[in-house]
Amino acid sequence: LARLWGFRPTIIGLLMLPRPLTFALAARLGGHHDPLRGAKKVAVTGMLVFAGAMVIAGIGAQQHWLFVFISGAALAGAGSGYIRAAVTNAVTTAVGDQDLGIAGGTINMVQQVGAALGITVLTALMGDHVDGTWFLFLHLGAAAVAIVAALLATRIVDQPTPV
Repeated sequence: LARLWGFRPTIIGLLMLPRPLTFALAARLGGHHDPLRGAKKVAVTGMLVFAGAMVIAGIGAQQHWLFVFISGAALAGAGSGYIRAAVTNAVTTAVGDQDLGIAGGTINMVQQVGAALGITVLTALMGDHVDGTWFLFLHLGAAAVAIVAALLATRIVDQPTPV
């Protein structure tokens, strides 16, 4: 946002508020859907929403359409939030009660390392580019990764919920 539109950090922070808000709302929805529809459907849906969001945000950046870019970012938050409960449930049900703390900590650590690694790699790939087409290219790459993740998620075997 600073390179493409020349916004200052305060404005960037305000413009990006829709992403964490949609994350929180979708996380609640995903938490309800996980036991009803199963982790597979929730994970695949969330990853496909995220993939679509990357395409939308990339087009917004490439065309210099701020509203479209911010809409894509908000949709990315929704896709990420929607799968959060399913991921947490899958990890915590895979371990015994004595390892719940370690499992929860591991989830958080992996998310933080993944975010830091992603930001570092994308920043390096961006280099000094200010061209919106390069932003589109990187967003399409992220969409492709999300589609691969959705395909992998189709292999999830949902366990019946105990009554």
